[in-house]
Amino acid sequence: MLRFYQFCLLSLTLFLISPKNMEAQSYEIKATELLQSEGFEEIRVLVKANEIICTIENSVFRSPSENLQKAFGLINSVYRDSAVIRIILLEQGAPVYQGLFHSKQLISSGETVNSATEGQITDISFAGEKVFAAIKKEKVSRPVRSRLELVVYPQVTMRDMVLGDYIYEKQFNLAPALKYSPFKGMLFTGQVIFPILNQLDKADSYIRPGFVTISQRFVLPRLNQLKITAGSFNYHRYGFDLKWKKNWENSRWSLAANVGLTGYSSLYNYYWKHSSLDRFTWNVTGSYYLPFYQMRADLKIGQFLFGDRGFRADVYRHFGEVTIGFYAYYTGNEPGGGFHFAVPLNPFIRRHKHPVQVSLASYFDMEYNYKNAFVYGRYYETSPDENRSSQDIYPQHIYNRFINP
Repeated sequence: MLRFYQFCLLSLTLFLISPKNMEAQSYEIKATELLQSEGFEEIRVLVKANEIICTIENSVFRSPSENLQKAFGLINSVYRDSAVIRIILLEQGAPVYQGLFHSKQLISSGETVNSATEGQITDISFAGEKVFAAIKKEKVSRPVRSRLELVVYPQVTMRDMVLGDYIYEKQFNLAPALKYSPFKGMLFTGQVIFPILNQLDKADSYIRPGFVTISQRFVLPRLNQLKITAGSFNYHRYGFDLKWKKNWENSRWSLAANVGLTGYSSLYNYYWKHSSLDRFTWNVTGSYYLPFYQMRADLKIGQFLFGDRGFRADVYRHFGEVTIGFYAYYTGNEPGGGFHFAVPLNPFIRRHKHPVQVSLASYFDMEYNYKNAFVYGRYYETSPDENRSSQDIYPQHIYNRFINP
């Protein structure tokens, strides 16, 4: 007679070699290979009841909607009889958004969906740890830690002059940054700034470091996110930064808070001048998104870089992948304001095929202040990727991009 453990082993073997299970595994392999061929990373594919769950890194196309659309087309070509396809978009291996699709086969059989979506997408929402838990233990194909990314960022600064030889003083730099993500949610960034044209500060005529940081992002329950960053930031700041953000499911509102402890840092003529970590900054930002106009409004209150306290209001609108906005601030001194924009820059699809991936920045962003010296109401950034076209996107905006590409 067979012993119990022998019976269990035999049962498991028969299950694995059963035709139905082998067919399911072959579908998963085929879907994974198709996603790999298009350059996606952090790929997992899992069949659960009548649902196909898949994860991909949000990295091939600029916009999340393009990544979701491409991935759905590939998976749907393999699983034609499946009821639901759920695709989870990741950043540094951590969940950000999810798209819920109905396969074309199911739609043609009479399933009712929103006709405005051409019978494909049924929902876009934030992805938290709860939805990610069902698949995160599956084997990962092509993890992001298997490659380095070298991204070249153009930097343009303009300042209008009342006196002098120029109407505007200008500065143009090229700033390549090397990025590496060794663990889920973690990112190393090392950037060097090469000056091309400089009519501003003399210290900016030298080759110097840009963002040199290590950050760790945490996805917490109830759509809370936490990001901790340490290193060298812009505006000659170095130190520590903590960001918290709260989203609500199917809501147009979001809330964020930021706390920083920084000091002055500057590399001039190859000499590093710095102060102790003596500057405490904080802010709280409430945001509201208006889907019909693809418009967002932010109201920020806090203590800014130069110790000034007050508020800053931003209103900006998405025109596809282009974002244009205006801002105003008041911090106890003279009020100020200006405009900012972010435009798509990199026309190429990024495919993970080599250990080092070289690309141009996906977006170019710029902020202009109508005064000569933009001193008050200013806050530092912790990453060269911060822009309003790709950061903190509401699911409603991604959904609109499907309907009006």
